[in-house]
Amino acid sequence: MTTVKFSTMQDRKPIKVNVDGEDICLTRVGDEV
Repeated sequence: MTTVKFSTMQDRKPIKVNVDGEDICLTRVGDEV
């Protein structure tokens, strides 16, 4: 489990991150993937 947090409230739009070789889209601040 990886918790990704964003420092600014502006980052509410979907953000694509790479976790363990998988592309995961985050839509909320502090989503757990």
